[in-house]
Amino acid sequence: MKTLVIVLDSVTKKDLVDFLENVYNKAKYHGQLVPIGTGHTVTSAFALMTGKIPYNTHYGYNCPIGDWVWRTDGRKFRQDNMEMYTYDDVREDSLIGKSGLREVWFNIPMTIPIPRVNAVIVGGIPLAGYEYYTQPPWLQEELERMDYIVDVKEDTKPTPDYLIRMEEKRADALNLVLDRFEWDVAFAWFTALDRLHHNRVHLKGVYDNEMNRRSIMSALSRVVYNLYSKYRPDYLFVLSDHGWLDEVNYHWNNGIYAIFDGKSYDNPEVRASIIDVLPTVYALHGVKRESVGKPVFERQNDTFILQNEKYLKSFEIIKNTFKTFNPSQIAVSISGGKDSTAVAYMAWLVDKNVKLIFVDTRAHFKDTWFHINELKNGFNMNIYVAQPTTRYLNYAEDKVDCCRVNKIQNLHHTLELLGIKVLLTGIRRDDGGGRETTPVSEVRKTETGYDYLQVNPILDWNYDDVMNFLLPEGVPINPLYYNGYRSIDCYPCTLSIFDVPEQTKHERAGRIKQEVLGRLRSMGYF
Repeated sequence: MKTLVIVLDSVTKKDLVDFLENVYNKAKYHGQLVPIGTGHTVTSAFALMTGKIPYNTHYGYNCPIGDWVWRTDGRKFRQDNMEMYTYDDVREDSLIGKSGLREVWFNIPMTIPIPRVNAVIVGGIPLAGYEYYTQPPWLQEELERMDYIVDVKEDTKPTPDYLIRMEEKRADALNLVLDRFEWDVAFAWFTALDRLHHNRVHLKGVYDNEMNRRSIMSALSRVVYNLYSKYRPDYLFVLSDHGWLDEVNYHWNNGIYAIFDGKSYDNPEVRASIIDVLPTVYALHGVKRESVGKPVFERQNDTFILQNEKYLKSFEIIKNTFKTFNPSQIAVSISGGKDSTAVAYMAWLVDKNVKLIFVDTRAHFKDTWFHINELKNGFNMNIYVAQPTTRYLNYAEDKVDCCRVNKIQNLHHTLELLGIKVLLTGIRRDDGGGRETTPVSEVRKTETGYDYLQVNPILDWNYDDVMNFLLPEGVPINPLYYNGYRSIDCYPCTLSIFDVPEQTKHERAGRIKQEVLGRLRSMGYF
């Protein structure tokens, strides 16, 4: 089953033409949306993705909205005043959370790194020239190649032709995404009419007149029709969280809301909040209400959102490891970096109780701790924090000795303490430092002679492979990757790309102990 959700900005019922008008008139449910917060599309994007509003004078900052209704029977939203929620409606269990559906969020107006299970988020621009805030690197390159327009620049007064071209390019990019990814639900934002009205902060665009509005709406109608005709979703949502009121040159509570499944219904109109839409989508897909907001989900198959032979091969290595050995004696070494996170996620898909060992050197970034806690609390991952047995004060003065005490001895002690006989790692051959010839599995010994098998399932992956895997799957990554870091270790030995020579291209250029990596490996480090 597939559901396609098209969000149109600043569109009212009177603006609809051609296919869009037909959708509204034959919709199973149709009515007027009640905006939340400021009512702008950025706000609604945030609300849909998080179940919260970023700001509202009635509720304060970042408050959850609760007590929504799953609209599957055509009944009205509520019997009380629907113009404004009351404070009593705010409930802590109202967060939308993860559904387990394979979701695509396209052209998000505001780049917010919201971790979602099983989702690819498209929008925004590269940050720091290396990391990508929302979409995977290969997709960013494709968007740049096809001249995808992220948004109208603030100093631009776009013509109707420009806005139509912008939406057509967005449609081309959306087709690329929907063709490339496996998906159950796709959300896509088209904002041309809004930009005609006021182009962000500039009220009443110079080209804003009835003729140009109709021209743009006709183009949008063709875009939506082509998308519907190509993908034939079981349900097509067309909505706008607000419209435009000419008398006051401002957004107003007169947007549209329609759910179309190719049939005609004579149901009463419904009114809804923008954040009622996603629970409705979940309901149509059979997601039980009690599971919404629960971050742990059961994957229905062994495929990943982005199909890649490397991913499937690595996943098979991990699955075979769990079939061959006692799962209670298997662990994943997780460092807080992207590589070990990818392995931890795949192992967690195989066994939700798998042990993840985080070696606490007592010199980690606070962002790394945030990431570890996000995996522990958000995914309910079983993370064991290994503490060094020796108090070490002079971090990084002797880099080899510092790693020997805080990393190697710490890890080895934990392996013996927990009885771990198989350790999965996230090392890759292109990291260098002696890893170029590392086998997929090898028997290792601790300093005390304790034997264990080290399994390295992602040896053949590169940097882009890792990012292309994690971001579409909705797996959280360390926030440091959004701030110029490419390879993360303890804070005394890790630099951002802003602090390394510009000509240095290697991913691990910010790891200032890189020159001792081979020596540490010979001492038992992986």
